[in-house]
Amino acid sequence: MTNLSLCMITKNEAQHIERALESVRFVVNDMVVVDTGSTDGTAAIAAGMGACINPQDWGDDFSAARNIALDICSGRWALILDADEELDSSSIPELLGILEAPLAGAYYVTIRNHYRNGNTATMDVAPVAETDSRFLKMGCTHYTDTPTIRLVDNTMEADWPTFTGRVHETLQPWIDAKGIRVGRTGIIVHHYGKLDDEREDFKEMYYLALTVLDYRDRPEDKRTSYNLAIHAFKAGLWKQALGAAERYMGLGSDSETTVVLVAALACQKMGRWTDSEHYLRAILKSFPDHVLSLNAMAVARIMAGDMELASTLVKHSLEVNPDFQQTRNIEYDIRRSGL
Repeated sequence: MTNLSLCMITKNEAQHIERALESVRFVVNDMVVVDTGSTDGTAAIAAGMGACINPQDWGDDFSAARNIALDICSGRWALILDADEELDSSSIPELLGILEAPLAGAYYVTIRNHYRNGNTATMDVAPVAETDSRFLKMGCTHYTDTPTIRLVDNTMEADWPTFTGRVHETLQPWIDAKGIRVGRTGIIVHHYGKLDDEREDFKEMYYLALTVLDYRDRPEDKRTSYNLAIHAFKAGLWKQALGAAERYMGLGSDSETTVVLVAALACQKMGRWTDSEHYLRAILKSFPDHVLSLNAMAVARIMAGDMELASTLVKHSLEVNPDFQQTRNIEYDIRRSGL
């Protein structure tokens, strides 16, 4: 067996947890599940699959629960999964190879977020291949890939990994403080939580509330400003989203494209088209093929009556990603205008 523990926190995940545990149960030494108040049988399902269940009161703090789970894990290494995730079986050989001869103290894996459609304002999505019948049968039509640190050396030699943040908890402050070397992998973890629209709507509002608390406590932390910008935008709070995005950009010279795009889109929602174009030009200067920014700039040019440039931008966007529905919608609007 490997010297690997599964580290998981749960609450009412009965519909997902069996799949998640099944994907790793023959790879790990132990499966640690910190359950924070499930009432749907989650804990019983996990226990029946051999997981060690540790009940904990929920304190509106994902990091606190994650850190408790890490403390309980017995393996040198901890693989951190959510109950609505699944380790891709093709990634197991690479995972075992890393454990046999590790070259870093933590590793990125790719979280593949699955969606029921390709309509998203702030993320480029890719269509699921027609050959991926299993995902198509589940209703997954599009996905995004996000590198995330999920495999860590969980020993004193690594100065004990510690999560930070009430929501969107991260190991990055621990990594930065301890100088932990981080490796990259081709390991894929599938995430299915975004297929449940009703649950996602609830989570968005709850995450926004937790993000506001984090922002209040750590206003100088770029990550809290990032999270607040994203969640405020999704909640339709344009002014707050723009304010958080501007604060994020003001805390350092390097800004993630997603936050700059949020600033641009929030400006558009408030009718500040010139300001929107300022942010979009900044993105396109560095990433001339950024589809979402090309599309947003096209919309801004339509509003300015510059249909010719809008058409050129949409053409470029379709050359980069011909399957993106948002671009097709803008193209249709331009054609209706008679250009």
